[in-house]
Amino acid sequence: MRTSMLLSAGDRKIARWSFCLAFLIQIAATFSIVSREGTQYFYFENEQSRIAWSLATGHGFSSPWPNTPLLATAQQAPLYPWLLAAIFRIFGAYSSASVWATAIMNAALSGLTSAWIYRTGVKHFDRATGLLATALWLSIALSTRFREAILSAFLVTLLLFLLPESDREPIPLSRWLALGGLAGAAMLCNTTMAAIFVPSLGCLWLRERRAGRNASLQLAIALAACGLIVLPWTARNYQQFHRLIPIRDNLGLELWVGNHEGVTYICDYGYNFPADNAAEYNQLGEIRFFDDRGKVAGEFIRSHPRRFLRLSLQRVFYFWSAPAENIPAMMPLWASLSLLSAAGAVLAFWRRGLSALPHALILLLFPLVYYVTHPLAIYRHPIEPVILLTGSFGLVSALRCVVPVWSDRFEQSSTPAAHSTNR
Repeated sequence: MRTSMLLSAGDRKIARWSFCLAFLIQIAATFSIVSREGTQYFYFENEQSRIAWSLATGHGFSSPWPNTPLLATAQQAPLYPWLLAAIFRIFGAYSSASVWATAIMNAALSGLTSAWIYRTGVKHFDRATGLLATALWLSIALSTRFREAILSAFLVTLLLFLLPESDREPIPLSRWLALGGLAGAAMLCNTTMAAIFVPSLGCLWLRERRAGRNASLQLAIALAACGLIVLPWTARNYQQFHRLIPIRDNLGLELWVGNHEGVTYICDYGYNFPADNAAEYNQLGEIRFFDDRGKVAGEFIRSHPRRFLRLSLQRVFYFWSAPAENIPAMMPLWASLSLLSAAGAVLAFWRRGLSALPHALILLLFPLVYYVTHPLAIYRHPIEPVILLTGSFGLVSALRCVVPVWSDRFEQSSTPAAHSTNR
């Protein structure tokens, strides 16, 4: 029996080289920024670093902004601040050594993401798609920030690789458990990842059902594994705030940032944003402050539906066209890549059916919350591996239609069908 999880020696070599290149690119980018801006650049206006400092100095998961009391917070998902706190404890809070330790961690994550993009491209599409998507990932690896987005991107890429490319054989229970556990970890990294992992598990259940296999128990076990990982953090939030907060409590604030009087474009942080003026946040406390901001946003949306629609459409355009570093000249390229990605996702679904549905659902569902709140280029980073893979598949498919000899440049084993399991 031959399994699609196995790559050729050449494929494994390419994956290793892509890891090394992405790692070195990230380190070089960090060195360049440190040379120009200094190490404190990475800590400026970074709530996750602030919480990590609070953890490392014995004050618990608290105080996401300067000039705020050292009281419990649920403003951020906990996984990445925990990792930064561990680095701060070993190398010192806000130190240069911690910058480089974090840079090495992020570079390793970027390298692993690069390797898994190639492996996923070969498994789910073909070798040409994997190569092109990997090259595109290396071209954007210069974007260096100390936030959770790079960890989220790796987790999404790992999810894609774990998804089966055909329905010829049932999914083993161990895979369901792995996906459930991965979903829980991803949600503790970025709450919006629920829009990726939960529908993907649903797609697997539907795929099994259409193949004549009942996977309801397996789905329940996967969801239970996810819930067990998230549960301790939810219990902590309930103990601290006496309210059910599964992971984060800041939706009201994020909604307000993009929807209140005076907003003229995709968002306006305003004078009362806690990072700039913490007075009202300190007076009301986190829960009341976020609730009040959510009420203001809700009233604005109800009173100005057309304006809300216009702002949302602007946010849609920004999400799919803004490059990682907000370079205006790059916007046409990013917009073109986004269109190719949409076309590639539709084509993959047309050719492969339910096996390709998770790719389309990720592109469709993940951005929804940012359309109604506010987008930044870094918010798109977790799904950039999916954008690059489906966009590359769309471009490669178009090239094969125009230049048929293109397909002859790659081995016959470059399609998912050739890699699928055979008995």
